Amino acid sequence: MFAPKTKRTRLVPIVPRLRELLQQAYFAAHEGESLIVTVPKANRHRTLRRIIERSGLTPWRDPFHCLRRSAATDFARSYPINAVAQWLGHGPVVSLKHYQRVPDDLVRKATQDGFGDNRSLALLR
Repeated sequence: MFAPKTKRTRLVPIVPRLRELLQQAYFAAHEGESLIVTVPKANRHRTLRRIIERSGLTPWRDPFHCLRRSAATDFARSYPINAVAQWLGHGPVVSLKHYQRVPDDLVRKATQDGFGDNRSLALLR
């Protein structure tokens, strides 16, 4: 991936489910088509918002940041923080401070491991 902000290229893994979706779109494409989704540089946010709305979903306020934050959180559940930070293009401190969130299911798991039910979940909110 080329990062315009730093003018550097870095490797970012493609998770299996996304790879599967991209391959399906590739094989479903018409002869000679090389792009699955075209998002022009000038209006990326507006274009992505329209794509999301056409799919019947409600777009987030800042979809690119939300996607990045979700990827960081998902990656952090399986990979070391230094790898996740490198994939995102910054250091571990920035990654932890701005991008990674504690998923709700992890909070539920922690409360259930201690008591076997959700009694302690109410204490946290």
